[in-house]
Amino acid sequence: MPNEWSSGKLNRIVTSIYEAESIALTVASEEAIQLKKELINLIGCAPEVIDIQVFCDCQDVVASVFSTKDVCKSVRVRSDIGRMKQIISRKEITSLAWISSEQQLANAMTKSSASKIALVSTLMKGSFHQ
Repeated sequence: MPNEWSSGKLNRIVTSIYEAESIALTVASEEAIQLKKELINLIGCAPEVIDIQVFCDCQDVVASVFSTKDVCKSVRVRSDIGRMKQIISRKEITSLAWISSEQQLANAMTKSSASKIALVSTLMKGSFHQ
């Protein structure tokens, strides 16, 4: 499955990095799920052939998704975290894991000082390994 990344302005104003990261996580996961469905229809493969592994560099967001407590103050963030819990319980993604900011592949496209080696390697292999 191809690796995809995009960057752009959020379509709403947020008040914290946590809120922005929870939105980004949910949107990226939903886009990956839709892309998987389209690939399955296009090439006719079995759903289990395509894994969706999601990585997020915000530990608090990942912890919230796996927490049994409701720690979110914002109604929208509660909705995003709730959607991620649903995605995981339905097994729409293979995994969700925290990744350090240094390992974040997107850095190669957003930070001029970041190494491009990990991104190029991942694109060539077709998979990412921490």
